[in-house]
Amino acid sequence: MKVLLLQNVQGTGKKGEVKSVSDGYARNFLIPKGLAQMATDSAVAKIQAQKTRVEKVKRLERRADNKVANRVSGKSIELSLRANEDGKLFASVSAKEVCVALKKIGFDVKPDAIRFTLPIKQIGKHVVGMHMGSKDVHITVNIKAAT
Repeated sequence: MKVLLLQNVQGTGKKGEVKSVSDGYARNFLIPKGLAQMATDSAVAKIQAQKTRVEKVKRLERRADNKVANRVSGKSIELSLRANEDGKLFASVSAKEVCVALKKIGFDVKPDAIRFTLPIKQIGKHVVGMHMGSKDVHITVNIKAAT
């Protein structure tokens, strides 16, 4: 029997695939648990249309991220954080703090795009990498002691 998998099923296949399985496995396990449905032409067409929509959205997001990456590349941001007299920060700089600072200068960046090579724990200038879309870019983060 041919079934359309609605979820990933270990040992059988991944979501959206059409697989041939035994009748008993399909009727007694996959279909009752909501893991699969009968592979009708309309069900397969519906899944294909959904995959196409998702791919189109991802392509548009990647294109938008590439545009932002081109504009933000080489920019410099400044953060004022609490530090001791030796210049050591009380807490390391987080990706969220960098994103908030970028948003203030007009760039909408997600925290998971920020890549620290090492944790930033000192006052001074630091280079931070970002992976956006299909590009890797760098920005400079200038850390100053808050007064």
